[in-house]
Amino acid sequence: MLRTLRIAIALLRIPHLATSLFAFPLIMSVVIVCIQLLVTGTVVQLANTTSGSVVAKVASTSNFNHVRWIIYGSGDPRPNLKVCRWQS
Repeated sequence: MLRTLRIAIALLRIPHLATSLFAFPLIMSVVIVCIQLLVTGTVVQLANTTSGSVVAKVASTSNFNHVRWIIYGSGDPRPNLKVCRWQS
């Protein structure tokens, strides 16, 4: 354990190596955390302020589906399925 600590301290004494092994990853991780905080805060703020408009938009666009239009030729919702059960 002591030998490993001495090797780490010896490697940190080399300026270029200390920068590339310690400072650069530390700075990059702080930058990544700050970006994640900004993005998360923005998403939460947008979700809180426009939740009514998002629900209205989803409700209006859920009636038409492009995949249904490609497969069936109509984007309207399909009617309910009729299940036929055979009885003897």
